[in-house]
Amino acid sequence: MTKYVDGVAWHGYEGTPRSNERCAPEGSQHRLFTGLKEGPFIDDPDYEKDWAKWGGIFTDVLENWCRCAIAWNLMLDARGKPNLGPFTCGGLVTLRDDGSLLKSGQCHALRHFSRHLQRDGRRIGSAANAPGLRHLAVQNPDGGFALVMTNPGEGRDLRVVYAGQQISFSLPRNAVATLAW
Repeated sequence: MTKYVDGVAWHGYEGTPRSNERCAPEGSQHRLFTGLKEGPFIDDPDYEKDWAKWGGIFTDVLENWCRCAIAWNLMLDARGKPNLGPFTCGGLVTLRDDGSLLKSGQCHALRHFSRHLQRDGRRIGSAANAPGLRHLAVQNPDGGFALVMTNPGEGRDLRVVYAGQQISFSLPRNAVATLAW
């Protein structure tokens, strides 16, 4: 069967990226997520500032054998329309009634992943001793590296060490940050 299927997609409304189903791409068992009840929802009071939530979701998705994360709605209006489904979906951006645009937290988080992680990049091992910090390290096909960090908790001072070199910096509360080299 796998010779006929290159990929499988889930439209996320229920569960979490860690509530896995088994799938067998290329004959091996990999864990994939079944979907997540996350939105973004236009009526969520955190719609425009929940980037740390989305940074964690994208990290979980990519850590669980998914090769990409795709936002379903690019732009919807202030009431989440046009939308044929039963959910109050929001887009990456919302077109307000006055014609201005409002970027969602999902948009801000996705920008970190889409700007610095290249197609066919390989997730590489990384470790942190900072409780609650979410992180994803990737080696890109061009030989470069990217580390996306999501801090849903209080601000913290961090030190990243790679190949004998290090950088220290502060990561504020409720933040997503990317290092690329």
